[in-house]
Amino acid sequence: MATDQDDHIKLDNTKRSKLRKAIKATGLSPFRLLKSVQNVPKGLTSSTISKACDNVDGTDYIDRRHFEFLINLSTRLAKERKELAPDYRYWLGKKRKPISDEYLEELKAEMRRTGRSIESVLKRCKAIEKPSADSVRGWVTGDIATAIPSDMGLVLKEYQQYPVKQKQGEKLEAITPDLKNRVGYEPICEQDLTTLRRYRKKTGILPSIVFRESPKPPEGLTHHMVQLWLDGKTKSAKAEHIKWVLHQSQRLLKEVLDLG
Repeated sequence: MATDQDDHIKLDNTKRSKLRKAIKATGLSPFRLLKSVQNVPKGLTSSTISKACDNVDGTDYIDRRHFEFLINLSTRLAKERKELAPDYRYWLGKKRKPISDEYLEELKAEMRRTGRSIESVLKRCKAIEKPSADSVRGWVTGDIATAIPSDMGLVLKEYQQYPVKQKQGEKLEAITPDLKNRVGYEPICEQDLTTLRRYRKKTGILPSIVFRESPKPPEGLTHHMVQLWLDGKTKSAKAEHIKWVLHQSQRLLKEVLDLG
């Protein structure tokens, strides 16, 4: 005859860590994780998951069925997230989706670059439909694991339109200078700039995705630098930098077309 102990497994450090990592990989909170499926095992709640992961109230055991269900579900959802949504732009106009680490990294970089608060950016945003400042703050802190993709795209786009943060007493030109007089730099020709802007508008691979999906870029080249080219804030660049960005953008576009 099976005992209650037989129906439960001890949550040692290894199993607890395995459960925590599996759930984190989905990008979903415990509540959203259970909402994503039907036929949840009896007795399994978001509170149960949180207590098991964080060892709240000395939770040393978990129902064996619950543990196996959570591991299998999380593994499947994490795989789908990785295969179907490597780029958050894929989900524009669709329902709430997990906020990817890549998106958060890019958003935080823009927040540091501009030095602007979430409130100030959203206050100046003219869009009728936009997320609240509290919601965006929840994305950044990790308290909110999912969002409407069009909201994510809007917030990032709003940040990208602002210049680099000025230091007190420093002119903006000193932060984003025209580099035409530096050795190795040359003016960005209008044809190249038009091509790069078309890549950004039509595919969304610039400025960040091309860096994530390509070999190591030339020394000194960053996606923030490319953003400044595209926005017309820096009008000169190294020829090898322009060539690398154009080549990798063409390569990625060809790969996408070949997949089609």
